[in-house]
Amino acid sequence: MSYGFIITVDGQKLLAKRVAGEKIEITRVMVGKGNVQEGQSPVYFTDLVEPVAQATSTSPVVKENIVSFIVEYRSDLNGGLKEGFWIKEFGIFAKDDEKEILLYYATLGDFPQYVTAYKNGALDVRRYPVSIAVSNGVKVTLNYPANAFVTEESFWELIKKEAIPYLEGIIKNLIIQKNIVIPVTGWEEITEGEEGDVSIDLEEQIVTEEMIPFVSIVRSDMKTARDCGMDTTIETINGAVKFYAEKVPEKEINASLLLLRAGYESDIYINNIATDNIIKKYLLNIVYLESIFKNALKIMKNIKSILSNYCSLLKEQSKTSFF
Repeated sequence: MSYGFIITVDGQKLLAKRVAGEKIEITRVMVGKGNVQEGQSPVYFTDLVEPVAQATSTSPVVKENIVSFIVEYRSDLNGGLKEGFWIKEFGIFAKDDEKEILLYYATLGDFPQYVTAYKNGALDVRRYPVSIAVSNGVKVTLNYPANAFVTEESFWELIKKEAIPYLEGIIKNLIIQKNIVIPVTGWEEITEGEEGDVSIDLEEQIVTEEMIPFVSIVRSDMKTARDCGMDTTIETINGAVKFYAEKVPEKEINASLLLLRAGYESDIYINNIATDNIIKKYLLNIVYLESIFKNALKIMKNIKSILSNYCSLLKEQSKTSFF
């Protein structure tokens, strides 16, 4: 049989049963050295012709109803390959209710690939891309660690599919923005400061003392803010934002308030009264980035696993590049 890939009959039945919201659980990937004989139809296979060893894969990525991942066999898997062999076939197994079925079968036909034994840390790696059509909304999961070494293409695909949406969600939850009006009334003299200095607690129920404030004065009210000596020091307290000035403003000041949720106790934060563009630059301060990525790295186990295995590869050998 020539080089080919096929969804088995059992696999077709499983895919047909899965609808939106359900999942397909891939249980294992196997490589073998068997040949498809003349007259045999792999569509009815329930196992490889001659299975040899369990392989691994990258994490599946679903895009436009196509699930894609890379099957990978390495000579260091399963304690290390003792004797080399020709990979002539591989299969993907999945869970169907309480039983395991062969979902996908591939034969390399007249183009087998030889894998050398694992000796002295020298790795032999073989990769095979897989694409399977699924119903809209069906999820695909692995019942084994995604221990395939990352390629540059799959790494950026994973970043785009998992890291970016996650970080966007983090950002959305960390930021609160609303328009405010700093009034003329309600200012109080600061007794411990210089004579004439005043402050006001602008009530905002959503504010807590742990939040980091940024304020952007609208352009038309910048002169009013400068004339009253509006201070760049802004303090968050429970239920309010405290502003300071040299004197009471002559008229109301319109502004945009941006609050960042912090995971630690805050103090008084220095904030430049500026335009929205400068406020965006402030969002890139190191405290903000550390908060996002520390939380992200705790959850993104797939990326952590990939990077960990890649580091292990670099330690074991340096003559082969996987990027």
